[in-house]
Amino acid sequence: MRKFHQVNKEKQNRAVEVLENRVLDEFKNVYSILLDKYSISDFYTLNEEEQLTFLAELNSYWGEEEGLSDKGKKFIQIRSDILSESSTTLQKKNYLKTKAKTIINETLRQSNMKWKLYDIIDEMYNEVQASGITDILSPELISNIIKESFEETLSQFVGEMKHELTESAKEVDEELNEKKDPKAKVRNRGNVVFPAGSKKVKDDKDHFPINNEAQARNALARANQYSSSPPWYEGSLKELVGKVAGAVKRKYPNIKVSKAAKKPGKN
Repeated sequence: MRKFHQVNKEKQNRAVEVLENRVLDEFKNVYSILLDKYSISDFYTLNEEEQLTFLAELNSYWGEEEGLSDKGKKFIQIRSDILSESSTTLQKKNYLKTKAKTIINETLRQSNMKWKLYDIIDEMYNEVQASGITDILSPELISNIIKESFEETLSQFVGEMKHELTESAKEVDEELNEKKDPKAKVRNRGNVVFPAGSKKVKDDKDHFPINNEAQARNALARANQYSSSPPWYEGSLKELVGKVAGAVKRKYPNIKVSKAAKKPGKN
């Protein structure tokens, strides 16, 4: 059996190693974001005066002993809301997380969901002729049930989004492969809004597959991302969006459609 001081020493060594790794990771992160802020890819592209300014700012955000300072944490949070071609994975994650939380909180607030759930509890209260909330269920049990309902619904929602995003990524990959191989044909995609042989299609390729609900939702989203009619389509953008919306509505009546073109995109 190992002695206590040996075990304790090993734990201390591991703790030091973990701390050093954290400090190093924080340095890499703040350094990368600073490069992005200065619009450079290499510190040594700066002149001597600019290097001193860069290092002074870096030292105000990060220290060799303690790692990221409070000022550094605020700096990263602020810069995480600004994206560019050189943005780090962490910046992209923070950006998406911040925006998603804002949308979710605002949606919950506008839907008055909490009060609607209270209405259900009030209904139960009246049905069982309760004299107190515990005559229905305990507050803890009610909270847990609502939490489980949220988790089940959220799991299904995220699963649908993941599937739709995966389908969208596959379509982009197909287009990239098409560009790499001029002889390739994006055909035989099943049920599509614009088949390769259509008079409206100029590039002899299938566009907007709607073989399932995920593809149909993706087709709607992609059609509404255009700001003008795509090069492969013979017709107006309004016509294209209308045809996609009509095809989806006919095949999947339960899907809500929008015929308003929004922002630039590709298909």
